[in-house]
Amino acid sequence: MTPIRLTSIERDAWAVGQEEILLMGGASFSEWATLISHEAHSCFVAGADIATIILCASSVEAYLRSEMSDQRSKLVDLIDGFGFKEDVREQVHQLRKERNNWVHLAEHKSKFDLTSFEKAYTPELEKAAMLAYHTMLRVLFSDQWV
Repeated sequence: MTPIRLTSIERDAWAVGQEEILLMGGASFSEWATLISHEAHSCFVAGADIATIILCASSVEAYLRSEMSDQRSKLVDLIDGFGFKEDVREQVHQLRKERNNWVHLAEHKSKFDLTSFEKAYTPELEKAAMLAYHTMLRVLFSDQWV
């Protein structure tokens, strides 16, 4: 039996709630980061947790590349060079590592049971997607204006 996960309505309400908590003023970022973050939101609401993790990390990378005008550096170097507060930097590195676990399957030491499609989507994976989404928002809203 598959454990209960949030419905699409509950996921959307949670995501919008996070945006309302984290965005105190206004924020602007590149069209590319905007597009990818929109896709991440769509995937999160639909329950596509692995896609959410990958897209949230991609949105963070697009944001950092745009803000730092750096298209060549590795993501790890962009994160370390951006000037995040320590807790945000650690959270972004955690997102990067989680993304790498799904993208680089040869290195994948899954904490999830991937023997069947149904078993892949667990509350633990949903929690990882929620953390990824929250981290993306913290980065996108890191330079707010009023």
